[in-house]
Amino acid sequence: MAKQHRGTTVSVVLIVKDEERVLATCLESVAWADEVVVYDTGSSDRTVEIARAHATTVVEGYWDGDFGAARNRATEHATGDWVFSIDADEVFEGDGPRVRRRLATATADIFAVLIQDATASVFDPSESSVSARVFRRDVAHWRGELHEQVVARPGVDRHLQLQALPSVVLRHSGYAAATIQEKQKDERNLSIALHDLEVAVERGMSDAEIATRRANVARSYVMHGEFERGLDEGVAALKGDHLSARTLVQLAGAMVIAAMRIPDQALEEKWLDLWEAAEGNAAWVLAARARSAAVHDDAPRALDLLDRVPRVTTNVDGQRLERRSLARVETWALQRVGRRDEALAVAVDAVAHDIAPGEPADLATWFGTDGVRELLGHVRPEQWSTWALRCAANATRPALLLLDVMRDLRPDSGAVLVSAATLPWLMTLEEATQWAVALRGAGLEDRCTLVALAEDDHREPRDRALAAALAFDVYADQRALAALERALPLVPEDQEAALAAELEIVAPGLVGAPA
Repeated sequence: MAKQHRGTTVSVVLIVKDEERVLATCLESVAWADEVVVYDTGSSDRTVEIARAHATTVVEGYWDGDFGAARNRATEHATGDWVFSIDADEVFEGDGPRVRRRLATATADIFAVLIQDATASVFDPSESSVSARVFRRDVAHWRGELHEQVVARPGVDRHLQLQALPSVVLRHSGYAAATIQEKQKDERNLSIALHDLEVAVERGMSDAEIATRRANVARSYVMHGEFERGLDEGVAALKGDHLSARTLVQLAGAMVIAAMRIPDQALEEKWLDLWEAAEGNAAWVLAARARSAAVHDDAPRALDLLDRVPRVTTNVDGQRLERRSLARVETWALQRVGRRDEALAVAVDAVAHDIAPGEPADLATWFGTDGVRELLGHVRPEQWSTWALRCAANATRPALLLLDVMRDLRPDSGAVLVSAATLPWLMTLEEATQWAVALRGAGLEDRCTLVALAEDDHREPRDRALAAALAFDVYADQRALAALERALPLVPEDQEAALAAELEIVAPGLVGAPA
């Protein structure tokens, strides 16, 4: 049932297909909403089942190749004053009740939110974007088959005001490389873009419309990983100078990415120049050039460019750029030229403002235990789980070090314990023992890292046997006994005597001496 709130109400609306891997996490992040509507376009997995467990309304609909139409069909089932559109592979980060309070006093009709890629490269210019996702249900709806936009409903003749919605991030994973391949979103988007262009040419639409649709094709090729074809289409879209400044900015950003991936630094610079000419505000392009310098391992140039980016600036669309948002590049560049203390100061400031200044493994490598302890001391409680999950996703020894420091700082954090429990294959026997104590103390016996190590076929038989013996002797865990029985026959003959002696120390009497 929908939650009942006096005053302003918010409906979160999704269109989905075969999203069982990510949907639950998405829906859990928007549990604060008054209503959650999920419109399924033909899933063949557990998507509908998962949706029914979390959403207020689940509609088994259809897919006709038109994103805008599908979103509108989904919105027809919403009842809230405001629609908040989110994709299944996005996670809401922010204060939901605060969002509702903000909308209750809003004068705007549409709000844009920040979209950030969960697995984007530190220096990738496409790692974040702004998208209109929140709108008044009675005055706005979606239009567009592929690059859909929020526009006024038919009959609404006034200009709809767009503003940014602060302190909200949608963490997006759908276009990470592995996910693209898995879900084939890139093929679908490219197919739609190519069809749109073909229709425009056949119908003799205006040069401007054809150029815009060709730019969409170019961007879709880049998303598909066909960088050279994307660049070719991008050049074709430029002919005749028919693109609007906004479309050219979007195209240039995609072409910069393509040129980086080929790589072709000269072509990259050409598109950066076009971007700068169209943008009207040099700050965005300076930021892109700084990222480019980092990609090309030119820390001094990156720092020089960053010095020219103002602390805060706004472009003609009202998008705000803060120098602090470039903390990842600045932190990397400063430590790269040996200015560690300055790098740590930038990183600490970023963390205090909910900005990740680098990947967990990098931060641990750059700053060591003492540095990450200082860094993590500035992470707000609301962001603690996100940091733990980043460490788990990073899955490296340095990331495990970060989790260890996090456990020391906040021993009762379930997110830290659960994240560490996914990494037993990285742990030494001593580390697995320490994490096992913490996990079992929190009632998470089923995630015991000693048992996980003992059951890991990729670990040395000696380590597996010792882990199993510890888990059985200390915790009487029957899973460990079974793992020990599987590991012992795999121990090389020349190691049997030494292992027997170790087992007698770890678990006296558990295993008899070898014959």
